[in-house]
Amino acid sequence: MKRYLIGLFTLLLLCGSSLYAANNGPIKLNSAFHHRINNGQKNTAEDIINNSFELGSITLYFDQKPLFNAIPQRNAGAKYKQAYFLFPQVAIGNNKCKQMIQHINDQSGLFYTVSLQEVKKPTQGLMLTINYEPEKVHFVFGQLHSMQRKKGVLFKFYNVALLKKVNKLSPTLLRTAYAKKKRAVVIDCGHGGVDCGASGCHQVQEKQLTLSIGKRVAHLLNKSGVSVYLTRHEDKTVGLDERTTRANSADAALFVSIHANAAVRQAASGIETFCLYRLPPEIAAALALAKNTAPSKRQQIFDIAAKKVLSNRHDEGFRLAQTLQNGIIETIRAKQQIIDRGVKHEWLQVLLGVHMPAALVEVGFITNPHEARSLANAQYQELIAQGICNGILSYLKNA
Repeated sequence: MKRYLIGLFTLLLLCGSSLYAANNGPIKLNSAFHHRINNGQKNTAEDIINNSFELGSITLYFDQKPLFNAIPQRNAGAKYKQAYFLFPQVAIGNNKCKQMIQHINDQSGLFYTVSLQEVKKPTQGLMLTINYEPEKVHFVFGQLHSMQRKKGVLFKFYNVALLKKVNKLSPTLLRTAYAKKKRAVVIDCGHGGVDCGASGCHQVQEKQLTLSIGKRVAHLLNKSGVSVYLTRHEDKTVGLDERTTRANSADAALFVSIHANAAVRQAASGIETFCLYRLPPEIAAALALAKNTAPSKRQQIFDIAAKKVLSNRHDEGFRLAQTLQNGIIETIRAKQQIIDRGVKHEWLQVLLGVHMPAALVEVGFITNPHEARSLANAQYQELIAQGICNGILSYLKNA
């Protein structure tokens, strides 16, 4: 009977994928990211189990909305299971994406591994295989639409040991449990090395500006007794996966990424702060054998807990973004006028990849001649850094 059901499922999958491809054409995978937490000298497996709700995430971005199906799972030894996700009629879009996939296949998460391979059976496409310990890892998945990277599919891996405790906590207690007790923050200086970011008026480069402001923020926070981890200290290329993995392993309370804006219209100006959407993407249970398979009670409990954790972190990210934006605007307006562009929501990859409240600050438009001149000025950079510092301290005070 089981073989019959799997055969029937495969036949339906082939028919559906062929029909989908005929209507939509071939789909390209443009980029792939694996954000995880390191198990090293500072973070033993036991430390992670006791303190980290989230263990990692995989995000795949396509040039159009993909069709994907969960194929019936198999046991892989005494402790492990294998889950399969087929993306029919999907091909790897470019050489850079091939390198990203190789990087994902070469690195394992804690209590899980992932593999992405192009396949020809049961139909041509891309197969994601997840090998995991169900007693230690629970994962969910859903689709999202990123302004930067188009259509995405997100897989998130959670720590079962802590998920078991989540549903017993009130929102207030969950927030307290999720917050780190250490007064440590991660400051991400955007771009760097071969990635120059935006180039603006008066020869201002984004990568140089973000590094200068980030170092100033770190200095001010250190003076206030806050430990700071910089994702880069020099003009060096650091990938998004590497930035987030370092941040997730730093045992920090929050993550702030510093960037500079650019626009075709030179008159565009002002400061804005981004965070993830307050509501998480629509998530579905990844442990179901097929779409028509009812999830187990255990799975339903973990799904609810995972959604609570994700919603809590997104809410905290919004609160962090608000305090940052207010801190920067109030600090600068004490000296001069500035346009407040407010707090905005977006699926930004660097924010999706970290396991703590996170926000991204756009400190101004380097394509605006007047604003670029100000941003190139050391005193103005110090003013922005002080505003970011004020926002961080305000957040930590009320955490």
